[in-house]
Amino acid sequence: RNKSGKSNAEWCYITGTVNLKAATTTAGNVGTVVLQPIEGGATAQVTETALIYPGSNFGDTDADVVAQVNAGSNIYYVTAKEIRAAIRAAIGGDDFSAKPGHHYVFTVTINKTDVNVTATITDWQTLNAAEATPAIVVTAEVGNEDNTTLTLPEFRFYYNDAATPGTGTYPKNVTFTAKADALNPEAGDKADGATHWHFYPVGNTDGDAISLYWPDHTLHYFFRGVYPTATAVEQDGGKTYIAVQNVAYDANSFPSNLMIGAPEINPGTNCNNPDHAAVDMSQNGICARTGAINLNFRYMMSRVEVELTTTTGDDKVNINAGTKVELLNVYRKGKVYLGERNAVASDKGEYTLNNVTGSDLLRHSAIVPQTIADGLQFKITVTNANSTTDVYYASVKDIKVEGNNITDWKSGKHYKYTLRLKKTGIAVTATITDWTTANGDDIIWL
Repeated sequence: RNKSGKSNAEWCYITGTVNLKAATTTAGNVGTVVLQPIEGGATAQVTETALIYPGSNFGDTDADVVAQVNAGSNIYYVTAKEIRAAIRAAIGGDDFSAKPGHHYVFTVTINKTDVNVTATITDWQTLNAAEATPAIVVTAEVGNEDNTTLTLPEFRFYYNDAATPGTGTYPKNVTFTAKADALNPEAGDKADGATHWHFYPVGNTDGDAISLYWPDHTLHYFFRGVYPTATAVEQDGGKTYIAVQNVAYDANSFPSNLMIGAPEINPGTNCNNPDHAAVDMSQNGICARTGAINLNFRYMMSRVEVELTTTTGDDKVNINAGTKVELLNVYRKGKVYLGERNAVASDKGEYTLNNVTGSDLLRHSAIVPQTIADGLQFKITVTNANSTTDVYYASVKDIKVEGNNITDWKSGKHYKYTLRLKKTGIAVTATITDWTTANGDDIIWL
């Protein structure tokens, strides 16, 4: 009825507007509301009701009077202290503002000496959340060497409401694991860019799937998916990254198959939400929608492969399983950032490429994406039958691919170098491909 002690200052909003399209409310003027009886009368129990506007606050301090009860010739005051205690007992917390769509029932028991207050707070009407707010629906796609769909059994889901994709930390509020399941048996756990995936709380993928909803249809989000799900995500100066290092290539383990998925939106693509100014979603994130969000997964490491060959004449080199292929002046560690899906390399030194099982001629590793500097070299050490060694060097920067010098080993690219060894020197060919295979060829004699 009033607040600030027993003054006549009103606290309850009695006017306001409702934006039907945005589902938002704006409070207007404050005033006094007299509750009207809906049952009973001049009896021991009377129920009275009124509609108050959302945002009305049940007192600013414990001493504020929020209701006045006229019973017979007596006047009783209900203070915010009792109301607050009742709200805490009913739902907990210290938010004492009236919420839209909620039904507040305060039971006031009065006698000649005091006033007791209890409360129940219930939804005014229970709605199916899917009817009220569009769900965040995610699909995913990734191609393998044959340009067919990879099986992607699950991935970790992150989202961020930062102003730009390169800032802010992932995850925002909570992380989910998403995977196809029995609800979509036709999916076969395929990341085909069409199947809707389901969200599961991390560590509870055997439980029931949950739905994730947009909290605000004007809020824009950046989304990321990370595979494998066990990948550790860390923070660095307000950014989220994944630590990586050079390892033997293994398509079934981290970090060889480290993939980060993101919506790939063309610059200048506006959201065209009618309730706020259109923004470029490639720069500002995606706003609420009922359509699926497609995460395009990319491999984050570079795959470097070397094939050793030799001649059949007197200048033949004794290539065997013990032949060592090293990278000199190569970056061995790095950070892959979720926001930009880029890698920053560190820790320059030497690294030995791993033998391919069952082959004396092939070596390959997953290498941190990096710029090819002047000093980056292949070093091939061959041990001869008489225990002597021959050493061959090739400057990576000087090896051309499709007639051009390459300046970087990029994420998701497969670089294959064929090194032809003979007693007088080394010849080189190279191919640069996507993680999917395409061919290029160039020969350099050293």
